[in-house]
Amino acid sequence: MSLSEYNHLTEIQGCTLLNIVSNKNVRLDADFKIDLKTSSFDVSIENLDDTSRLCFARYFWLGDARKSEYIYCIDNNNIPFTLFDCRVHLSLSLNKISIWWSNIIIGVHILDKDTCMVDKLSCVIDNSVWTYRAGAGVREYKIMSDTITVKTSLRDIFEITSAAPLSFSEMKKHFNSLLEMYSLWIGHIPQIKEMRVFCGEDTEFIYATHHDILFSSHSKRGYPKYLELSNSNDFSSAYDKWYAMQNKNPYVFNMFRLALDGRDMFEELRVNILIQCLEGYIGTHYKKKVKSKGKVTLERKIFSAINLNCYTQKIFARENDVKLSKNQTYLKKFVQKAVRHRNFISHLFMTEDYFNHEENGLAFKKIEFLLRLCFLHDIGLAIIEDTLNSRIREIEKRFPIDILNPKHKGESPCQM
Repeated sequence: MSLSEYNHLTEIQGCTLLNIVSNKNVRLDADFKIDLKTSSFDVSIENLDDTSRLCFARYFWLGDARKSEYIYCIDNNNIPFTLFDCRVHLSLSLNKISIWWSNIIIGVHILDKDTCMVDKLSCVIDNSVWTYRAGAGVREYKIMSDTITVKTSLRDIFEITSAAPLSFSEMKKHFNSLLEMYSLWIGHIPQIKEMRVFCGEDTEFIYATHHDILFSSHSKRGYPKYLELSNSNDFSSAYDKWYAMQNKNPYVFNMFRLALDGRDMFEELRVNILIQCLEGYIGTHYKKKVKSKGKVTLERKIFSAINLNCYTQKIFARENDVKLSKNQTYLKKFVQKAVRHRNFISHLFMTEDYFNHEENGLAFKKIEFLLRLCFLHDIGLAIIEDTLNSRIREIEKRFPIDILNPKHKGESPCQM
């Protein structure tokens, strides 16, 4: 049976574990099922003879979880697969072992997937959200000094091919960066249904992971975020700039993605992460510009981002035009709250003057939008103003301006 018949896998039916004991050649034949969306599975060893079960008990110290960098397995179609970054635990009853895993390669047994040299990566993208098709389209272009070819199609295939073999980790890094770049105007990172990797003409394997944010994005839910581009014929230059920006300060972009897709996180914390991303981004990429205007403060950095161009200014045009009092606009109040919010979450001093209740929803949407427009501007991609205006209206319809009024009291935190 070939891998061509393994389309959109959600589970694997295994029959053999080859090196379950400290990566040694100790074969265990047993039926087990791996759900690719969960982090662990159980294997029954009740049918083993007493001597073999006691050997397992001595090795696993009756409950101590052992780490294993990789475990070689075989499925019931005799297809090899490898589990990586594993922990193995033997039950006290000595009748089953539980295995936790991080990622999997189906099709080969391999010691180190990250250093494996590959020349092509092909992914099937979740086609349930129309904005991916609209944002990706049918395109072919080259990136990284014309060494990598990128192809997208309406069949929801996203493919990158390198002229010279790259390590799998490097190829996957470019793929992840491409999807993150597309998400700037699409508004979410589409879910990966399948990733196939090719090593020449003879070797192919499927890669999957249950924990990667890029493979389990839920940020597409909620209000529309799609922005239409006015110069989307070729992303070659844009990607090279994007890749350079990410490498200059990767923490900004990693935390930005965490704030957007992180689960089970207080809204105040998510807003704080976005504020810190804005602070780190402006501090890294506009340090000289901000410093030339005087003291480098968080407030000045936020205003620098807002005034980056006419589009970023539009996000806060309402707040800038309406006065909260004779000497203060809603924009000034928003920026002051953002500074105090960051200080409150970072230092945990007692204060009431931070984004709370539904203010978090307004702050999150506006700062997220501001960061996206800053990124797009700096990689040279322009948006069509009508879609910008539509997105702003949707946010402001949901969050009235008087949310920032000190007299306004929300009844409950905004759940985003």
